[in-house]
Amino acid sequence: MKRYLIFGLLGPPLGFVTGFWIILQAMNWWLGSESTFDYHQVVLLPLAYLFGIIPALIAALFDHALAHFNVRWRILWTTLLSYFLGFVPIINPLVLGHIRGPEWLLLVGLIGAVPGAICSWLSGDKNKGRA
Repeated sequence: MKRYLIFGLLGPPLGFVTGFWIILQAMNWWLGSESTFDYHQVVLLPLAYLFGIIPALIAALFDHALAHFNVRWRILWTTLLSYFLGFVPIINPLVLGHIRGPEWLLLVGLIGAVPGAICSWLSGDKNKGRA
């Protein structure tokens, strides 16, 4: 249950922070545009939950299964799945061809991968290995 709470409560806001306040600002800097960072963007957080809760809970289910079967590199496998789950909220524009170019595909995947890795790490068993 702890794992689902971590992914469900932290996943969407971490994806929001990764997308709006890290990746978007890095792209603006790279393109030579001015920064669009504004703390008022927090009002978009309910939309982050709306679009991100289902992929976050799917990642939690996958992470739980990996932890249950003691799979090595659990965080890496959850991060890879979360990378692909990052595309779920934008599947419609992706299929219609509104998002083009490999750089955009890399960046959109990172919006899911970073929260997936952090949540998987936080939900790990901290006492494992202690006698």
